[in-house]
Amino acid sequence: MSRRSVAIFTSYDEWSVMIVEADGESLHSFRFQKHAQTFADGQRLRMGFPLADFAACGNGNAVTTTR
Repeated sequence: MSRRSVAIFTSYDEWSVMIVEADGESLHSFRFQKHAQTFADGQRLRMGFPLADFAACGNGNAVTTTR
């Protein structure tokens, strides 16, 4: 089974989105959280993952990983 995931995290003064797919992994950096979140949501849709509204449950900065 191949592992696929989309994770968003912050480091220093930037936000990063880590994409893991069968052909490897990629890291995309953003200055603003909103831009990183939008990119991550687009990647989740592309990969067929459901979207979750973490801000609605009080945790807008939650790291999300899906297999």
